[in-house]
Amino acid sequence: MPILKTASKKEVHWTLPWNVESEANSRLEQLLGHLSSSFATNVVTHSGYGWEASDADWKPLTAASSVEEAMARQALSDLSQRIREHVSATFSSSKSQYAALVEKIISVPNDSYVFYRANNGRTEILLTGWGFRNYLKPKVVSPAPAPSPEVLVRIGFTKDGELQPNCPFAIIRNTVNEVSTGSDGYFVLGKLRSGTSLRLVNRLNDEEFTLNVQDGKSDYVFGLTFAETAPEPEPVPTPVPEPVPEPAPEPEPEPQPEPAPVPEPEPEPEPTPEPEPISEPEPDPTPQFVTVELRDKNDDAFIGAEMTLKGRDGKVFTATTDSSGQISVPREFFTDGKKVRVTVRKPGHDISGCKFRYQSDQDHYLIRLTDRKKCRWLWWLLLLLLPFLLLIKCEHDLTVTCIDEKTKAPVQGVEVTMDYTAHFLLDSAKFFVSTPYSFSGLTDADGRVVFENLRCSVWSYIFHARSKVYVTADEVNSVERNFHFTRHILMELENVDCEVDIVMCIDNTGSMVEFLQMVKSNALNFGDDLKKYCLQKRRNIVSTRVKVVVFGDLRECGISQSPMFVLPEQSEEYKAFIDGIECGGGGDDPENGLQALALAMQTDWRESVYRHRHIIIMYTDAPAFPLEDPATHTIYYPEGIPSDMRGLTRLWGRMEKDTKRLVLYAPAVYPWLDISTSWPETSLCDDNLYSVFSGESYGKILEEICRSL
Repeated sequence: MPILKTASKKEVHWTLPWNVESEANSRLEQLLGHLSSSFATNVVTHSGYGWEASDADWKPLTAASSVEEAMARQALSDLSQRIREHVSATFSSSKSQYAALVEKIISVPNDSYVFYRANNGRTEILLTGWGFRNYLKPKVVSPAPAPSPEVLVRIGFTKDGELQPNCPFAIIRNTVNEVSTGSDGYFVLGKLRSGTSLRLVNRLNDEEFTLNVQDGKSDYVFGLTFAETAPEPEPVPTPVPEPVPEPAPEPEPEPQPEPAPVPEPEPEPEPTPEPEPISEPEPDPTPQFVTVELRDKNDDAFIGAEMTLKGRDGKVFTATTDSSGQISVPREFFTDGKKVRVTVRKPGHDISGCKFRYQSDQDHYLIRLTDRKKCRWLWWLLLLLLPFLLLIKCEHDLTVTCIDEKTKAPVQGVEVTMDYTAHFLLDSAKFFVSTPYSFSGLTDADGRVVFENLRCSVWSYIFHARSKVYVTADEVNSVERNFHFTRHILMELENVDCEVDIVMCIDNTGSMVEFLQMVKSNALNFGDDLKKYCLQKRRNIVSTRVKVVVFGDLRECGISQSPMFVLPEQSEEYKAFIDGIECGGGGDDPENGLQALALAMQTDWRESVYRHRHIIIMYTDAPAFPLEDPATHTIYYPEGIPSDMRGLTRLWGRMEKDTKRLVLYAPAVYPWLDISTSWPETSLCDDNLYSVFSGESYGKILEEICRSL
C-alpha cells in the first residue's frame, strides 16, 4: 500500500492514551466501527509516522480547486457528524468522555493531512494524522515579578520594656556596620524592600537578632536579655601582725687558743653496685588465634571437614576441623565488624551459605549445621497452579484528591476523568484481552472522587505491571500513574492566567432594536461577569479587551468600528460607544455580516505571555450577502475584504489555531450554517436572539467563552 503522508516525530506528537505502534489502528476500529475506513492506517517508520492507503487515487486538500474544496469540506463536515452520532448512540452511558476523545481523533494539524477523491459522483474523505497536534508551540515566557514595595525601617532595643537610647549594635549583611540608637531609642535604617533579611548583633550582651522586613511594617523592636550574675563575696580583712621586739645584742665571746690539727682519715672505697635483674615482658592477654567450631544437628563435633572462610576483603583461609570440630584462624585474617562466609566440604556433604560477623571482643564462634527440608513438591504445585492463578480477576478502588496548588485547600465540583486499559488472560471466552475503560466523577467537599471496583487481573499484575492510568481534571491539569500499584492520586490544580480579546459584530438594522437595548444595559457588567464566571472554572482573566463592529446593509450605510476598550478600566468609553449605536434601515434580508466578519478577523490582536484567546461573536437575525454579490460593492464597501468565500476561509485559517474562537448567534441559514460546519473552532447558537443577554442564554455566552480558554 502506498504511503500518503509522512511526518517526523519532531513535528507532531501523540495525544491519545494509545500505543502508536500496535494499538492505535485496532482501537480506532473498535471505537468507530465501519466509520474507521475513513481514516488512513497508521504505521511507524524509521524517521517518524506515516499513513498508507490501499490505492493511490487520493488527492491532498491543499491541491483542490475552489469547487472541489467546497465539496470536500462538506463531505468532511458530514463525516464528523456521522462519527459524533455513532459515538453518542454506542456509548450513551459515557457520552461526554467519548465525545471528547472523538474531538481529538478527528482533529488534524492542517489541510495537508486531509485527502479526498470522487467516487461514483460522491466525494469521499480520507484523514491522515488523526490524533495529532502541532508540537511546535510558542515558548511561554514567565512575566518578571513585580518589585517589592519599599518600607522605611527603624530599629530599637528594649530592656525591661523600656527603649534603650544610645544602644550600640552592629548590622551584618555583606559588611559589618557599627551603629547605635538615637536619643529617642530608635535607629533609622532607611527604606528597604519587603522580604529583605539582615542580621543584628547587640554590643551590650552580644545577642544576635534577625530582621525580616515585612510589607507595611516600619518599626522593629527587639528585647534584650541579660544573664543574672551571682553577687561577689565581700573581701575578708587580713589581720595585721603585731610588731616583735628586737632581741638584745649578745656579748662577744672571749678568744680561745686554736687546737692542734688532726690528720684526715683516708677515704674508704665505695662498694660496687649489684646489677638489677632484667624483667621479662608480660604476655599479651589477647590471643593471636580465633577459634571456629563446627557441630552437626545432633550437637556432635563435625570432625575432619574442610572449612573455608572467605572475608569481605577477598581473603581466604582453609583448614580441617580437629577432633573437637574446631579450627584456629589467625586474628589478622578478620576485619572488625565484617561478615565472614563459611563453606564446609566433607564426603557426602557440601554446605555453603553459612556466615557470621566478626567482633574483636569475641574469640570463639560456633556454627551448627541443620538439614534443609526439600520442598520440591511445593514448587511443582505452584507451577501447576500458575495457569489458574493467571485467570483470577480482581478489582480495586482509586481515589483522586484535587487541591489548590497555592492554598492547598480542597477543590469541590471538579470533573475528573480517568482512563485505563485492563488486561486479561481470558475474558468473554477470548484469550489475551485488552479492554479500555473510562470513568468520570465530580469531587466532593473534601476535593475527593472515588472510582470504585476497577477491573484488573493477576495476569495484568504480572505481565502488564507498568500499565498507566490517565487522570485529567482539565486541559491543564492531568497526571499519569501506575494503575496496578496506585490507590491514591493527589492532583494540585493550577489556576491558569488568561488574557482575552473579544470583537462583537452587531447587526444594527431595524429588527435588532430590542436586542441592542439589552447589549447597552449589559455593557458595563460584561467584563466583570466574564471574569467572575471564569474564576469559578479556574481561569483567571488578568486582562480583557473588547471591540465593536456595527454593520447593516451596505447599500444604505457603511460599517463602523470602535477601538479596543480595556475592561473594566475603559467601561465608560465602551458604554458611550454602545449608547451611540442607532438602529434603522435594512428592511429586507440579507445583510452584510460577512464583510463585518472579515474586518473582525483583521483586528490587531495582541500576543501575550499569558494563555490568550481571540474571540469573535456575531449577533444577527438575518442571512448575509455572498461576498461575490456585486450589488453590495457601493461607496460604503470597506477595503481589504476578500472577494469570495474561499478567501474569507483562508483569512480565518491564518489566525492562530490554538487561540481563535468564533461564536455565532445567528439563524441556521447560509452562510452561518456552512461556516459552523466547515470552519474549525466555530459554534452556532440559533436560540431566540432576544434572550441572549438574559437568564440562561447569557450564561451560555459566558460558558462558551470560558470553555475556550
